[in-house]
Amino acid sequence: MASTSTDILDGVSSSLAVKAPVRVATTAAITLSGLQTIDGVTVVAGDRVLVKNQTDATDNGIWKASSGTWTRAADFNGARDVVQGTMVKVTAGTVNAGYTYAVTTVDPEIGVTDIEWADNVASAVAGAEAAQAAAEAAAADAEAALAAIVRKKHVIFATGQSNIANHLAYAWTPAENCFLWDFDGLVDAATVVGTAFDPMRNDHMGYGYSYANEVARANPDWDVYLINVGISAMAISKWMTGGPSPDMYACCKANVEAALTILGVSAVDEMLWWQGESDYTSTTYAADFETVHTRFKAETWFAEATPVALTTLTQNGVPAVAQINSVLKTLVQEQPAVRTLVDLGRQLSAQSWWTATDYLHLSAVGYEEAGKIAFNARHGGGLLSAAQWRTVFKHTGTVRVSTTTLADDPHLKFPMKTNRSYMVRGRIIGSAPATPDFKWGLTGPTGTVILYFAQVMKIDTIATVVGRGGNGYPTGETVLQGSSGALMIDFVVEVLPATADGVFAFQWAQNTSDAGSTVVVAGSYLEYIEFG
Repeated sequence: MASTSTDILDGVSSSLAVKAPVRVATTAAITLSGLQTIDGVTVVAGDRVLVKNQTDATDNGIWKASSGTWTRAADFNGARDVVQGTMVKVTAGTVNAGYTYAVTTVDPEIGVTDIEWADNVASAVAGAEAAQAAAEAAAADAEAALAAIVRKKHVIFATGQSNIANHLAYAWTPAENCFLWDFDGLVDAATVVGTAFDPMRNDHMGYGYSYANEVARANPDWDVYLINVGISAMAISKWMTGGPSPDMYACCKANVEAALTILGVSAVDEMLWWQGESDYTSTTYAADFETVHTRFKAETWFAEATPVALTTLTQNGVPAVAQINSVLKTLVQEQPAVRTLVDLGRQLSAQSWWTATDYLHLSAVGYEEAGKIAFNARHGGGLLSAAQWRTVFKHTGTVRVSTTTLADDPHLKFPMKTNRSYMVRGRIIGSAPATPDFKWGLTGPTGTVILYFAQVMKIDTIATVVGRGGNGYPTGETVLQGSSGALMIDFVVEVLPATADGVFAFQWAQNTSDAGSTVVVAGSYLEYIEFG
């Protein structure tokens, strides 16, 4: 080890990392001989000079100035005289006065390795910059990780027929966090599978578009993705196993799975169902929908508790639609924890309809309104209670002439399910001329049927049909008017329980065939509650 008794002018100690000060430090490469001006100072013989800018960096180090050839300083000339971090202070010079320089070379060896120096300010700045860069990188990583956690990918799966598929020209500004899968049922066949999500269209409006946009606006920390799989004129059978072509279920499955793969998520978050335009006279729709819903729930990407919003048909001008709307209400009440009814009913404005005569489909404004109604239903308490009375209204009057055959009223009916019990009450308002009079009855699934009472009011007369216990549905009950005029029938009946799926209906006809008009008017209704 080098001696620690080195003269103070030659260095504090050759073995210490802090060297005695130097008078000046170079700012450029120099010739290591002769007395010269360095950093504004003319050196004299014996001055200690920090040489740090040589072209050959092995010559860098602490030197003693001389009028002849310079020599290395005694404390910077041996095998153990320098380490990474060895420091020396500069006392004079225009640029370097007051600076302390340190060796930055790893494992330096005098005369053998390049020896690099950095001043304390530069080192501090470099260190600070490095620390800042590291901190910024860490912050960016943390921000990205936080964004991945906070920005939920919320996936809405919408399916059905024309009212899901339709999107009409409309200028609007959708939320920036709302995206649309590129399957388009207006132009794509059921065999087509989308490939990407695009920003929500700002030039067209559809039902799902409006709904997804409302969800996105209400949740700015989410990215909301709509998978809209609808094609016009598709009956519910096309979502069922073994149904007719095209296979809408396969279309849904292929598009949902492709979209989820791109998003890197495993399941949809909710479902919109708007279908029935091709099925509003079906007597099996409730069972068919349960079959389709069960089929979806068998998929890994559709959890048992996935919320489903069922949308009613718009019904104005299409009387038979009232029946399927009642079915949809019943389906919601079957599973109120997961199903929501979007009951468009009379909530739509006059400008909502597609045309003046088409009341099954909506205009762009109508689809925007419908999407907002759906959002309010799903996220504003739209679930129906399982214990509610459900009402089937007759929105349009029906006229019958020259018939004595009892037939279902086209509106006053609703589905009953196997092993469920029902209490039903009804008020039927009508009119009949004196000659044909009026005949009525009830029909429905087999079960223990208890008619508690039926009361008929005609002109100024009230007649009561006595309760019949469990002897079946009343049929062929007559209302003999005596003269033309109004009539009203009230009844209460219970079915305990239904032994098969079927449709409960109010039936009526003329008692005597006649060309005079026998009518059941709008405003008549059935109410029922399901239990057991």
